[in-house]
Parts: sequence; structure tokens; C-alpha cells
Amino acid sequence: MGIHHNEEDLLLRLRPATAADATLPEVAIEIMAQVRAYYQIAFKRFVDYIALIIDFNLLKGLDRTIDEALFVGLSLGKHDVRERASNFLKEDTDLERRRIILDQDLERFEKACLEFENIPGVRLAGLSDDDDNRVDADSDSDD
Repeated sequence: MGIHHNEEDLLLRLRPATAADATLPEVAIEIMAQVRAYYQIAFKRFVDYIALIIDFNLLKGLDRTIDEALFVGLSLGKHDVRERASNFLKEDTDLERRRIILDQDLERFEKACLEFENIPGVRLAGLSDDDDNRVDADSDSDD
């Protein structure tokens, strides 16, 4: 953004002639430097404000409109709010069926494990730490 020689002459012509014309180029350069400094600061502030405005409008705008969007979009102002809310939170029927089946399988497995423990001489691997110690002692005695 430098000032060319032609522009400097034009700026000097705009100023009326005075007795101190000898210092006129230095004064003009000082004025141009001050204007340039002002421009740089103003430009930085402008750019900073753009980011602040975008941030404010996006975040605060969302804050102002999300309540309305949820209220209208989910129809929270109607009479069947409780029923609709419970439907939103309700578990999917396929998942519910699968969970029930898995719970039943787990119960059957646990009952079968208890029945196996009651049979003398039958041990289930991985049931407790004491069982692991007995397995190690049995394998040492076989040698």
C-alpha cells in the first residue's frame, strides 16, 4: 500500500502554500503515516467484529430459536404431551423382545450352572479363584 511519487505530489498540491513549505513533504508524510495507522487499526477492529457478530448470531440465535422449535416441532403445547413424551422415550419393540430373550437365556444358563455344581465331581471352569487354585494343585500332583 505504498504511496508512489505521483500520489505524493498530488497530496502536496492539495495543501495551500505557506511560509513553511520547506517542511511540507515531512508534514505530508506524517499525515499519511497517521492515516495509514488509523486504517490498519480500523481494519483489524472490523475483522474482529465480523467474527464476534457471526459468533453471536449463530450461537445466540440458536439459543433464541431452539425453545420455540422444540415446543412447536414436538407439539409440547397439546393435550397429549405425556403420551407423546413416553412414546419418544419408549424402547424399540424389536430391541425389547431381544432383551427379554437374552434375559431368559441368562436365567436358564445360571440355573444350569447351579445344577452342574450340585453334581459331585463336576467342576465348571472359571467360576471362582478357588477353583483355579485346585486345578493348578491337581496338575502338579499328576507329575
